[in-house]
Amino acid sequence: MIKQRKFKVTDILLILLILVLIAIPTYLCYQIFTVEKQEDIQEQDSTVIDQPEIEEPEVEEGPHYTEILKEISGQMAYIAIPTKIDENNPPSIVQYHHGSNTRVTSNTEDQFMKDLKAYAELYTSYNLIFAASNAHGENFGNTASMDDNHNMMEWID
Repeated sequence: MIKQRKFKVTDILLILLILVLIAIPTYLCYQIFTVEKQEDIQEQDSTVIDQPEIEEPEVEEGPHYTEILKEISGQMAYIAIPTKIDENNPPSIVQYHHGSNTRVTSNTEDQFMKDLKAYAELYTSYNLIFAASNAHGENFGNTASMDDNHNMMEWID
């Protein structure tokens, strides 16, 4: 027969003490790495801000659409517009909100830019404008990123 052991108050207190001793260094490590990551993000943001402004958009013709890379209010945007636009049936806009670890760039070899091009080929074939803004990179979801997307939509309009 298995004998069951009853926990004493001292046993419970010892377990709680051990958990606290494990939790404190874990929390401190989390804080240290979070601060380092925030510093990296700030460095990346300052790199984006230091980029020269693009006065004229870069335009490239695709099979059935036109690609535009344009800096709008300080944020790069990728916009693909169907080549043939019927004024009786104007295209709607698909606005792509991407993850925080990706950025719109002029580097066509970047995997994210290749993905945007693939989306553009698909959506524009259905008479849709496809658009993506950097939207302040890692700060998506805040007022500044929403303003960036709004500014892009106004530019498209």
